Amino acid sequence: MNQIEEHAVLEELYQLEREKLREKAREDILSFTLYTKSDYIVNWHHEYLCKKLNDFAYGRIKRLMVFMPPQHGKSELTSRRLSAFMLGLNPNLRVALCAYNATFASKFNRQVQRIITDQTYNEVFPDTQLNSKNVVSYSKGSWLMNSDEFEVIDKRGSFISVGVGGGITGNPVDIALIDDPIKGAEEAGSLTYREKIWEWYTTELETRLHNNSQILITLTRWNIDDLAGRILNNSKNQYSRNWETIIFPRIKVDNTNPDDPRQIGETLWEDVHSLESALESKQRNPVKFEALQQQNPKVMESGGEFYKMFSQDKHVGQCNYDPDIPLCVSLDENVNPYITCTIYQLNGKQINQIDELCLSHPENNIKSLALEFSRKYKGHVSGVFIYGDATSQKQDTKIETGQNFFTLFMNYIREFNPILKVPKSNPPVAMRGNFINEVLSVNYEDMCILIDKDCHLSIADLQFTKEDSDGCKLKKKIKDIRTGVTYEQYGHCSDTLDYLMCEAYNSEFRKFQRGDIDYSLYRYGNKLTNRKF
Repeated sequence: MNQIEEHAVLEELYQLEREKLREKAREDILSFTLYTKSDYIVNWHHEYLCKKLNDFAYGRIKRLMVFMPPQHGKSELTSRRLSAFMLGLNPNLRVALCAYNATFASKFNRQVQRIITDQTYNEVFPDTQLNSKNVVSYSKGSWLMNSDEFEVIDKRGSFISVGVGGGITGNPVDIALIDDPIKGAEEAGSLTYREKIWEWYTTELETRLHNNSQILITLTRWNIDDLAGRILNNSKNQYSRNWETIIFPRIKVDNTNPDDPRQIGETLWEDVHSLESALESKQRNPVKFEALQQQNPKVMESGGEFYKMFSQDKHVGQCNYDPDIPLCVSLDENVNPYITCTIYQLNGKQINQIDELCLSHPENNIKSLALEFSRKYKGHVSGVFIYGDATSQKQDTKIETGQNFFTLFMNYIREFNPILKVPKSNPPVAMRGNFINEVLSVNYEDMCILIDKDCHLSIADLQFTKEDSDGCKLKKKIKDIRTGVTYEQYGHCSDTLDYLMCEAYNSEFRKFQRGDIDYSLYRYGNKLTNRKF
């Protein structure tokens, strides 16, 4: 066999192999994705997702929800490739893709167009063709092709992209794909915006569906009351019991999902998003992490909170550092899950928390904390005052002889000439909580507390720390699934607020203790109606 004949044989084998791949690509969405996007990286969760998407594409699943963390490859499969794949299987389908706004939806539209007009797609589905020219309006003999809508040539099929709240005009919808209808935390936290999404879903989208229509919702959970939550929890919705859900948290925490092969503590896609980065994200904002990364948004509990009068609307905002005002540093020496340092600036009766330094292992030690403070506030010359837990003034045998937690910290930051403001003993927990609740509620003695919006751990503490039966803080303990260490989940940052408030405003606190208010009302969450003067 000469070289020409050998080359011909190899080419024939290559073409036969390509035809096998094309045949698989016509039948299976993962094979289709790999054929049309050769650089797509496949993890086990993509393989599982594609099995369910095949069931959806062939009509075996009518309603499907996919909950996964951001940047884990879900939209590439559920929105871009699935749209093109289903229009290849049936060029007469009418597909509508909805995203949080029209601009983002149009981006999906253009991406689907690029898939369908690519040569590899034409090799798999030659009967699904789009107009080669941009056509923005209906005209005789033309097929629409623009950033909002396109039609399949000589077929009844079409693809329309709309933002949530936009109109879906024209023919009924066969396939409705909703991809992340909420942009971010601000929208998710807005009841008005959630009502807008629900109104659009029930009055605009659902009215375009028919008996054989299918819906796929892909999202990361922002709120217990998001679109997915409302559908699944709305018993009046005729479809509420017919949804199949795929839920994969970023970190596996239990064995309740038999389709998840991971060990507890493993991440969903370690090669791309490591456990270390996941734990860092969790530390920065545990509430947001639980919702966005774990797909487990928490119900905002009411009743039993220690800080009953705390309100995000009233007490969270922008607190900028002012170099001309002293820094008030409040410390808690617990090291699990982090060592705690909250930083305030007091301007008369205005208490602004400008920062929180909460360092986890291996930086959860005094030296690392002091170095981080020095790095962030290098050059500050307007004074530093140190507050914190009075019990940390005792000499600790684990620390240098003659030293305690505070003296060591102050030695490390001695260039700031810090002044210690820690009392001999801590005030009673219930009393200091009632005092702070009075400030939060009615600005007692004209005091106002504002927490910077980026102090996520402090905000979570004020939201979720519970009250025990004796009026003290109920510090629930949980176990770190990675290290096995048990620690108190909430209370560390809020403790530092207590220490600062009761000492920096000691005269106001003492006045409160003498009985200027019937603080027992707080124990039952009542509003302040009976006051003593």
